[in-house]
Amino acid sequence: MGRQQALADALRKAARSVTVILVPIIAFYLVFVGLQLASGEQGFLGLSLNILLLLFLGAGYVIAWRREGLGAILALAALAAFLTLGTALHGFAVAFHSSPLVWPIALVAALVKEQSFDPMPPWILVTAWVLLVAPILLFAGSWIMRQKPG
Repeated sequence: MGRQQALADALRKAARSVTVILVPIIAFYLVFVGLQLASGEQGFLGLSLNILLLLFLGAGYVIAWRREGLGAILALAALAAFLTLGTALHGFAVAFHSSPLVWPIALVAALVKEQSFDPMPPWILVTAWVLLVAPILLFAGSWIMRQKPG
């Protein structure tokens, strides 16, 4: 096996390791919020958009396990949509503190140790962005390396 193939395999394994953690967190959050909305609690446009974008993001991560390029593109499109909506819709970016993974991570952290996240701590924002972007870059890098002969 060539060095390029070995590096592509390492990138794929790293991306899969991160998504093994992320996909259940996203799914748990979506079920949690879905049950709240189903119980009659009122949602708002930003919450509905975040749910939709998290669905696409999670789907991109899952698809990338078999088709790295397609999954990375879908996850990247969800991220681009989030950033576009964050600038286009008044209050959307403020409500979600600029990352679609902030609320799922905050939910898990609050369930582990009861605490308030007002204002949102910087460690959650940084963690959310790193976990959001890392699998996209790793899957895309693995896919690109597999496209080039070497």
